[in-house]
Amino acid sequence: MRLDNCMKRKKGKRTAMLLALAALMAPVHAGDDRPADRGVKDRALQEQIHEAIDRGVAYLKSVQKPNGAWSHPGPADAAVSYNSGLTALALYALSASGVPKDDPAIRKGVAWVLSHRGAFAGDGPTATYSASLLVLALTRIDVDVYRRVIIEYADALAAGELGGGMWTYTYTGSITTARDRAAGRPALRRSPPDNSNTQFAVLALWAAHSLAGHDVPERTWRHVHRHFLKKQRDGGWLYRQSGRPTATMTAAGIVSLIYAHAALHPGKDGIAQARRLPEVRRALKTLGLHRVRGRATMRGSFLDFYWMYSLERVGTVARPGDRTWYERGARRLVENQHEGGSWPKQRKLIPKAVGFGILPPAKSTKWEPVYETSLALLFLSRATFPPVRGATTESGGEEQERSATTTKKEAWPDVTTAAGLSRAFGRYHEAKPAERQKIVPRLGAGGARVVPYVVRRLKDRRPAVRASAFELLGRLVAKRFLFDPRASAEERAMMLAPIESYAMTAKLSWNLKTSRFE
Repeated sequence: MRLDNCMKRKKGKRTAMLLALAALMAPVHAGDDRPADRGVKDRALQEQIHEAIDRGVAYLKSVQKPNGAWSHPGPADAAVSYNSGLTALALYALSASGVPKDDPAIRKGVAWVLSHRGAFAGDGPTATYSASLLVLALTRIDVDVYRRVIIEYADALAAGELGGGMWTYTYTGSITTARDRAAGRPALRRSPPDNSNTQFAVLALWAAHSLAGHDVPERTWRHVHRHFLKKQRDGGWLYRQSGRPTATMTAAGIVSLIYAHAALHPGKDGIAQARRLPEVRRALKTLGLHRVRGRATMRGSFLDFYWMYSLERVGTVARPGDRTWYERGARRLVENQHEGGSWPKQRKLIPKAVGFGILPPAKSTKWEPVYETSLALLFLSRATFPPVRGATTESGGEEQERSATTTKKEAWPDVTTAAGLSRAFGRYHEAKPAERQKIVPRLGAGGARVVPYVVRRLKDRRPAVRASAFELLGRLVAKRFLFDPRASAEERAMMLAPIESYAMTAKLSWNLKTSRFE
């Protein structure tokens, strides 16, 4: 009887987690499997992964401080700066693991972040990591509610690019601590740029661009693109500009190059193009991911948590030939999780820290492995949003569903009514490509209700109708969006979030001169 009750509780917990994840991603794919189910053929392992995620989430919640932050024993005068990055990382991991935005741990953590904005200042010792992780966390938790904060930090990060497509630990020109500021001491000089800070700035800018609909300066993407094309060495990338390529930095180069290329080619299926770049294919080969039996010239350890999260991003974004990477990595993480839900402390951190600027604590200091556990959860939860395949401006070659009943003699529908607007959209959908532009002004006469209606048609079950709606949206408003009508329900839901927010919040009026909503 006790066993039955235990099983019921576990089943109820699993159902709650599934529902939370479905609510987080969007109603249109509420019936999909959890992201952690992808690529796992072993059903017993899949259940172990779910249990590991649940236990990891419970652990992170248990070590959250009463004020909402997660803390790390960094230098006393920089404690808030170090806690900011760790708090953003933990929030990102919890949200990616299916914890809903109204969960007390998320609400308390976000409240701490928003009340300690100075902790993410551009001259802090871990500023680039902290601000980037904050953007990633907030786009996961609620991109609509926190859009203003997301854009604020995205703009600051873009401005902090050093001109050669790279970032360093700060995104302003100096490094200071709270004690330095209080004493009026001069700031330290900025350290040299590196590809670790760079990749997190790129991840944040891509999230702001693709999920929050923010226009990141083209020059920033151009600089990043040029940097990773020119600086590849022996099939990989280095931490800085000397030494040997490493697995983690090679993974950073792959994803950063793909995102930059996609941002520069938004209407030409940039993601697919980027995956075929010789530099990307060469890098996948060096990691042994180019094909299932590829021979790696460099490898990352499955118990190096920074590498694990790097591998997850590459596997999701680049879609390598090796499809076993997730199952192999997940198996090792499941086997090495502690009973309390955490993962082992990674003591061999590079001085001044690969771990998002986290310094190795003194031997006598007690510290919780929040960093390690968060990164393990990001891997197991498949945290990286599937990338946008490229903005589709036409129907993608799919045959339109046409009706023989439409003739030129028919009266134009009254677009000020819901029924008339629906019929008018049908006219647009059924029209030949050369005739569609002439229909746009007639639709514009329907006023502010037209754009929200067209956005709703992006959810139509028919790909051809979705393609027509997206094409029409581009002609109606003077703004460019990322959307792929033929993507999966999950991918479309993520692409729709910023579009729906724009349609609901923008105050649009029809401009007769330009034939656009402005």
